[in-house]
Amino acid sequence: MYLTGKEKREYIKERFVNPFNVGDILHLSWGYDQTQCDFYQVTATTKAGVTLKPIAGERVEGSEGFMSQRVVPVKDKFIERFSILPKHSDKITEVKKRVSAYIKDDGTLKYFVPSPHGFCDKWDGNSKYNSWYA
Repeated sequence: MYLTGKEKREYIKERFVNPFNVGDILHLSWGYDQTQCDFYQVTATTKAGVTLKPIAGERVEGSEGFMSQRVVPVKDKFIERFSILPKHSDKITEVKKRVSAYIKDDGTLKYFVPSPHGFCDKWDGNSKYNSWYA
């Protein structure tokens, strides 16, 4: 399906429905020479946005490798780290973000929350790869 930029915006606008609910967990994977995993819990929603609080991730026992491990989120274990913001104050405990979407090849919409390092999408329930460099 080929659409111009204006047609894409109209297509998305006509079909947009915020897919996130309170309690959903979003995942952000980012890094250079390493893979960082951040998890966020949705604490409020609007027609086009979400309020997010960062939550802790915990190591999956037995998944350890060379400077790596697999992690899963810990629901309701709120922390103060905000990789989703380019600059922030330690006093921030939550952040409001607009939900975005793009058109997939089959014409359906893929929803996500933009961040400075990429995008957050709904956690799929699987452990995520996490690594560090010395």
